[in-house]
Amino acid sequence: MEDIPVEIGAYIASLIVLQRDVASLCLVSSQWLDVARPILYKHLRLRYHSPNGRHTIDMLNSTEDIKRYVEVLTLTGPMKPPILREAWIMEADLQGMVNLHTLRIFDFYLIPVSIVQKTIGNVYSAVPSLENIISYGGYDKDRYKRAKVLPIAPAKLKSVRVGCHLIFGV
Repeated sequence: MEDIPVEIGAYIASLIVLQRDVASLCLVSSQWLDVARPILYKHLRLRYHSPNGRHTIDMLNSTEDIKRYVEVLTLTGPMKPPILREAWIMEADLQGMVNLHTLRIFDFYLIPVSIVQKTIGNVYSAVPSLENIISYGGYDKDRYKRAKVLPIAPAKLKSVRVGCHLIFGV
């Protein structure tokens, strides 16, 4: 890597499709780690109630500089109804995600609306750069509107989509 300009290395790393291959590239050397880490954490995927999801959040909280790479955060719901009284993602978990612009929510139909509200509210509060919310699976657009899952949308929020339905925005 010492003989390759950083820009060329970043381009090579950006061509890698599978996240596990990007993770492997990070292990090659400290130079490749510096090049591949932003790509590895650009789109962070977390499964609700998964040990790996919580482990990833704990790792992010202990390594603050990684959070700045996250641009898209995907939260995937559980396969069975959870027992939960608090939001899944807390404000502190999101602090430092200064480049996060898109929140994607999948399969949260088994989670009570109040928990989804708290989770999205925490994202609103902690992430000033959030522009888009996209949700698929389980919620229809009318349920979102009736339940006020999007209670206080910040002015900077450009769009909210539920499936192929635009709730508001462009």
